[in-house]
Amino acid sequence: MYKVLLVDDEDIFLTHLYRTVEWKEFDCLVCGSARDGREALQAVEELNPDIVFMDINLPHKNGLEVCDIIREWKNAPHVIILTAHGEFSFAHKAIRMGIFDYLLKPFDKKELTEALLKCIEDIRMKKGQREIEERLQTREAEAYFKDLLDLDGAETGKKIQLSRETRFLAAVVQLEYLEHENLMRISREIKEGLDRDDKIKSYLIGLRNGVFTVVHLLTRDLDIKRMKSMWAEVLSRICDQEEGRDCVALGKLVDDTDAIAVSYQQALTALENRSRTGTSVIAYEDVEDLHVPETMFSQQDMNLLIKLFENGQYESADKAIEKIFGLSEERMLSFQYVVSI
Repeated sequence: MYKVLLVDDEDIFLTHLYRTVEWKEFDCLVCGSARDGREALQAVEELNPDIVFMDINLPHKNGLEVCDIIREWKNAPHVIILTAHGEFSFAHKAIRMGIFDYLLKPFDKKELTEALLKCIEDIRMKKGQREIEERLQTREAEAYFKDLLDLDGAETGKKIQLSRETRFLAAVVQLEYLEHENLMRISREIKEGLDRDDKIKSYLIGLRNGVFTVVHLLTRDLDIKRMKSMWAEVLSRICDQEEGRDCVALGKLVDDTDAIAVSYQQALTALENRSRTGTSVIAYEDVEDLHVPETMFSQQDMNLLIKLFENGQYESADKAIEKIFGLSEERMLSFQYVVSI
């Protein structure tokens, strides 16, 4: 539904505007009205209308002054100027300023309806263009981050433009029941849950070895505690079981793109040590103080583990890994560290 703001200094004309059109028939809602320029600015800021019908001759600030201010605002509304015949030159100035359209007073229902329909069509067209541009930008960013993390062999050769106020965070998501049939649904539900906070932009980078990879771009006022809370909410919506191997692991917040791969490896390490925290959302900082002593496992353990992998005995390998990882409940182990010994 499109929100419409009516602005005129005469109550009788505001009433006429409101009653002339059956707004609901055009999927519109009159969200408010204003009687002078200052009220108009406040109403646009607070109500965020899609369309504004604005008289030129207003107290305090005239309609053109108001339009000159709000056209620089984010998500600026489409403005249709209302002007008398004697102010026709102002209408031309308004068009040059980027005002969508103008109506000469007095106008009838047909003229008002035609202007409204034209405005709605332009909004729909521009919304479609924005959605296409956003999808293209998202794909470019996802390919860029895949390249940084070396997932799926992505090679973009490009750098994306990022705000200096942005920080980065890698997350990995492990779900017990994740198959090709439900992959798209789960991806969509994760994305919807993450996009609820406008301070966070999240990219689902890919699925590798049964684990999702996500890269977050977030403002500097957000911390790991907030991210853990957000992921707990997302996980509770997409998981049917309260317990199981469903888990989200987070790396550390980093300040530049070159460090995203580090955050990603930290997230993997946190995931591998999830059993030591007993929580479904774990951050690297929860386990980073745990250490790896050199004498925790023998070379015989490692030889057995390698042999099991070579023979494709993955269930037995899992048990061997659990044995090695279970040697200490208070020490952190990384699978990458174990296999490098």
